[in-house]
Amino acid sequence: MYVLKMPEIGRIVGGLYCGVGESGIECRSSVQGWRIQKEMCVSGLFGEYRHKIDAKGRLSLPAALRKGLTEDTQLVVVPNVKTGFLSVYTVEAFEAWQDALFEKKGGYNPGDRMHVMLRTKLNASAMPAKIDAVGRITLVAKQREMASLEKDAVLVGNTDHFEIWDAVRWDEFQSSIDLDELLFS
Repeated sequence: MYVLKMPEIGRIVGGLYCGVGESGIECRSSVQGWRIQKEMCVSGLFGEYRHKIDAKGRLSLPAALRKGLTEDTQLVVVPNVKTGFLSVYTVEAFEAWQDALFEKKGGYNPGDRMHVMLRTKLNASAMPAKIDAVGRITLVAKQREMASLEKDAVLVGNTDHFEIWDAVRWDEFQSSIDLDELLFS
């Protein structure tokens, strides 16, 4: 693995420090100490795409979200129960996201019972997924139910991962957010 030596060629992306190395984009949850957390992560996922979930729970991924992913890419699907959508990460991005969550609490401490229970619950809610030969992933029934996903879904790129929303819930969310507050304040 190539160790990035010049911080000026990297940048912060989704809470991770990312730079270009010999093997592609490398991301770390910490710039200090040049601690390499993960080998690779995907970035540059953007856009909104409407697709159907078939009777077997399979969902086609648009080409824009498949870029940088292959049939060998291991994905992790994590429900956001409060907001009601699924987040899909590569294994590396999921682990970096999980590390970033614990960094807010001083880093993961295996000697802290609450940290262990939180990590266990988070890992238990996450499910592995793979992209099949025709560019689909299968969403397990329990997660589809948690996110109220039946047939009409919206896939939303969110920089280092993508989200899967029920189309009605996504439209409601979109109408409740006013970008003018961010863009013009």
